[in-house]
Amino acid sequence: MTVGVERPTFTRTRVREGYDCADVDRAVDRIMESLSATHPSIGAGEVAELRFKPIRFGAGYDIGEVDGWLDEVVVALGGRPVEALPPGPVVAPPLEQVTDDTAMSEAAMDRWQAAAIIVVTLVVTVLIYVSRF
Repeated sequence: MTVGVERPTFTRTRVREGYDCADVDRAVDRIMESLSATHPSIGAGEVAELRFKPIRFGAGYDIGEVDGWLDEVVVALGGRPVEALPPGPVVAPPLEQVTDDTAMSEAAMDRWQAAAIIVVTLVVTVLIYVSRF
């Protein structure tokens, strides 16, 4: 069985919310590997149930593009497109076990974001204080 789905390239986000690149890349690799096999080992239902961790202020993929491509895969596998999800983040476990490197990079990103927020807050506070004189 050959399923006509091309490997996607998604727009990256930095400030607005996006899906974690590493999670999406692992899922795309798994889907493409399965679809290139004689008998795909992944079904429309499994693809439709995929959820990714949304991130903000970090490297992510455009949510609409990722969801659109997943809908294409679901239809190509004979399923129906996923209806709009309820509001709020929905996080599913990753397709594969998270490595220590991934966990460390996420922790490092969280620390970097916290430090950036503290620095911005401090600069704004100093500017407000100085502007009073």
